[in-house]
Amino acid sequence: DRWHKSNRLETLKKHGFNKNAIISDIIRGFAEQIFVTGFIHCDPHPGNIFVRPDPKNPKKHQVVILDFGLCIDISDKFRQ
Repeated sequence: DRWHKSNRLETLKKHGFNKNAIISDIIRGFAEQIFVTGFIHCDPHPGNIFVRPDPKNPKKHQVVILDFGLCIDISDKFRQ
């Protein structure tokens, strides 16, 4: 009950999560994968992206990305 699919907007709102902040964190997370680390999760759908209360501060959210079975490494040249 503490993990919620990222596309369940009414549930996220009911738990006091800010959808714009969640969207921003998801985008930031994938942008970091693409532009910083070069290790990219290639299956980003709501079944693999969950939101839960942050264990360190339950009033805030934490985005959790699951299932890293389909990932790629991109070269630094391509990444840059």
